[in-house]
Amino acid sequence: MISLSCLAACSNDRGEPAPEKSTGQEAETSGDGGPESGVAAAPDFDRIRAEIASVMGAVFRADMAPLEKHTHERVIAMVGDKETFLAEMKKLFGDFKDQGIVLASAKVGEEIEYFRGEKHEFVLVPTIMTLKVAEEELPPVPGVQLGVRKGPGEDWKYIDCSSLTTEMAREWFEDFPEDKEIPATE
Repeated sequence: MISLSCLAACSNDRGEPAPEKSTGQEAETSGDGGPESGVAAAPDFDRIRAEIASVMGAVFRADMAPLEKHTHERVIAMVGDKETFLAEMKKLFGDFKDQGIVLASAKVGEEIEYFRGEKHEFVLVPTIMTLKVAEEELPPVPGVQLGVRKGPGEDWKYIDCSSLTTEMAREWFEDFPEDKEIPATE
């Protein structure tokens, strides 16, 4: 979920494309519905938005719980292990605090793109983060979060797309659909 640069967030049973974008009014279905079942089970978009918003603000609050729970393990592995990752995030918080950088706002977009691979479900979620430095608000920074889970009932894990390429996504997730791209971000 945290920017990777800070560290160095489908088809239906007939084989036809399922709706790819949603404003999140669909509810997650119970039961099977996993990628391997062929049953399209729309995720709970309100929950996804809330989780992403929580993680976006967590580093500015020095609240490691959302980071620990919702950051994808591939991001954590880039710095070693969970303890190292959390130590890096605490250091980042300290750096922000020392420089007077605070979160002015973190917004999660309404339109979420949902798609599936053979083993995973994915969402691409637009975000906008605005920071303040010494009470001066900086221009908003648009971003995108990639959410990944293995199926309904599993937790979503997030990867900030600012340093994630489509090639990396395909390397990390062999079932990342060929017709999908990680959007370029600033």
